This record gives sequence, C-alpha cells and structure tokens, in this order.
Amino acid sequence: MIANKMMTNRMVLLAMVLLLGSTVFSFPVFKTSPTTDVADVVDKTAQRLGSYPEMSHWLASVRSRKTEMDKNWQPKKETIVQKTILMKDKTRQEKVHSAVEVKDGKKK
Repeated sequence: MIANKMMTNRMVLLAMVLLLGSTVFSFPVFKTSPTTDVADVVDKTAQRLGSYPEMSHWLASVRSRKTEMDKNWQPKKETIVQKTILMKDKTRQEKVHSAVEVKDGKKK
C-alpha cells in the first residue's frame, strides 16, 4: 500500500514536471535550438556565475528562533536571537543585539 502510494506520488510529480516543462518552453522567450544539450547549458551557467563579482564583504541581519519541544510536541522552551553578521574577506564577526528565552510564558 505504501509502495503504491509512493509510486503514484512519483508518477504525479513526473507528469507535473513534464507538463510544466512543455508549457514553459513553449513560450517564444524560451525557444532553444534543437542541438542544445546539457553540456552547453552547464557551460553557459558556469560562465554566467563566473562573471559575477566575488562577494568578499557583506553584512546581514539575522533573527533566529529555536524551539525545544516536549514529548507531546508542545513548546517547552523558545530562544530568539537577533544579531548582525559582518564578513570581511575571510573574517566573520557576529554582534548579538538581543537574546530572549521564553519558558512557561516567562521571558528571560
């Protein structure tokens, strides 16, 4: 029964990919020559990726949420951290702005 359901899911997924692929590539924008093969697409993609500048300096603001659950899948403890990450060359710096732990509805 489970094997049949997995096979049905795979068949549906394959049908969707084939249908969407034929629909998307029927637009004039996506017309490709019949001689296009996978190696050409991979080469063009590699050239495109190589043309972008390397990002050696960047800054990101991050908010992470970690929830610990009990055996009944109810939240036991939640930790929320807000921080800024700065990357310069290969040096990574993190500055934590706030860290809040919520346990039994009480903030710490």
